Amino acid sequence: GQAFASLGRINGILNAPITFKDGTEHIETFENLEVKNLSLKIADTDVLKDINFAMNKNQKIGILGLTGSGKTVFLKTLLRALEPTSGNILINEEDIKNYKIKDIRKLIGFSFQENFLFNGTIFENIKFGRDINDKEIFKAGKIAEVDEFTKKTDKKYKTKVGERGNNLSGGQKQRVMIARALASNPQILILDDATSRLDIETEKKVFENIKKEYKDISIILVAQKIVSVKDCDRIYIFDNGHIAESGTHEELLKNSVLYQEIELTQRNHG
Repeated sequence: GQAFASLGRINGILNAPITFKDGTEHIETFENLEVKNLSLKIADTDVLKDINFAMNKNQKIGILGLTGSGKTVFLKTLLRALEPTSGNILINEEDIKNYKIKDIRKLIGFSFQENFLFNGTIFENIKFGRDINDKEIFKAGKIAEVDEFTKKTDKKYKTKVGERGNNLSGGQKQRVMIARALASNPQILILDDATSRLDIETEKKVFENIKKEYKDISIILVAQKIVSVKDCDRIYIFDNGHIAESGTHEELLKNSVLYQEIELTQRNHG
């Protein structure tokens, strides 16, 4: 029960109201992100330890790691949904704490594992109550390959998704969630295990579409499969709250025993 108890604690923290001091500076364009020696303690547990991470505009960064290795918690610090205990997050070489939280979140489109669909239409789930025009909603849907399955239904985007999205398959749900993240036209797209239920072909198509349609977008992709992150500019492997290894696919295949092991097991169980 120990693991569940600490998980409950972490979820409690994630859902706690935000009491951070808001920054005063505006930010409208993303150029680069640098995370320096970031650590986070929750109730005496080191959830993140000494994380160093970097990303530039237009890059696609991959993150691998077992459940509970700190990936989601790390991503939530970038949104200022969690405040690190020590270390810095710099965007465009300026501390994230100096910016307005609202501005930071405007830059970022995200889909987290625990996000869910509500009982409404596909269209409403992509729009998510935001002030976004219909054209953008349909564009995001097309790019996330939502069209591919709605065109086979009578009601198209007016199809009801059911309680928590139960009328849709796992892969269809994920496509709606990706469309939701894209609809606000973000400069950074964070997908936390948001493609695990897509087949390889669909996943490839979605990323090709994104690259074509959102020219300058920067992507952080948390995945379970190496095949999902192979083409990333850099891959970070999280292990027990810290970054065990990082590099390109080729570098990691050559130098990382951990990566070689993952690759081997996945190749055999494809």
